Amino acid sequence: MKDGHINIWDKGNNVQYFPPIAWKWAGKDLVITSIMDSTLKMKKGDIVKRINGEEPSKYFERININISAATKGYLYHRAQTESLIGQKGKPLDLTMENGEKHKLSRNINSSAYYPSLSKRDTIKSLGNEITYINIGNAKMKIINEALPLLQKSKAIICDLRGYPTDNVELIQYLMTKNDTSSKWMQVPKIIYPDQEKVVGFENHKWGLTPKSPHLNAKIFFLIDGQAISYAESYMSFIEHYKLATIVGQPTAGTNGNVNSVSLPGGYSFRFTGMKVSKHDGSQHHGIGILPNIYVEQTAKGISEGRDEILERAIAEANK
Repeated sequence: MKDGHINIWDKGNNVQYFPPIAWKWAGKDLVITSIMDSTLKMKKGDIVKRINGEEPSKYFERININISAATKGYLYHRAQTESLIGQKGKPLDLTMENGEKHKLSRNINSSAYYPSLSKRDTIKSLGNEITYINIGNAKMKIINEALPLLQKSKAIICDLRGYPTDNVELIQYLMTKNDTSSKWMQVPKIIYPDQEKVVGFENHKWGLTPKSPHLNAKIFFLIDGQAISYAESYMSFIEHYKLATIVGQPTAGTNGNVNSVSLPGGYSFRFTGMKVSKHDGSQHHGIGILPNIYVEQTAKGISEGRDEILERAIAEANK
């Protein structure tokens, strides 16, 4: 259905197990990005050529058809995780580009797996008067405490490759005029069965206003396909009011409050229950927030431990 919010659960699929790796697509290459077992003779940047005897693209075809996604970026983001999930102890046989073979076992449950993935800093100086903010974990209290640093910065790089925390107020420090967009979120008024004859929409807005101190630095926002929903609402202000240079890859193209339904037998599902457009009224769904500067991560960059999207923003900040 191409709705990135759609998901289905049953009471029996709450425990998930992973092998001690993470991977992602870099162009046409499936690349190892994290290793959680020091005994594995494998390193970041290694390219996977076979999964259980078949090409990665074929293996992922079966994963992709079970994922609802509105954009290719979000599909890849979800599939990179879903492709690793399996029953406890289920093997995963990999053949690498260098010819090495590895037999992995899915023994790490989700509560241990996700925290083991690499985390980005909250707020830090990158040198040369450039400051980095991770929008995914920098609480507004921390950002407010860092305002003296931010006011002295010549450039601020905001990382929204993920999901924001409670820091919408940061947008207000970037604004110079009131938000006048009032119809970008709409809830349909449905009074007839089967959603026929929608009689109108209930409009919603954020109504943000500028706050002091205004941050006069060069502003950059980093995005990619995992930024969905609330992250896209956040980025819609950056895009519409041109508050920053956006660097990276398109977002998930799925926004709006979700409708959740619980069914007998322990089943539940959810879907997007709101129409969300861009602030100028044009289509957001399936498009997302588009970067001003597109950056593709490479296997070489991952192998060298580089963040190529962040590197590009730093290069632009230093111009």
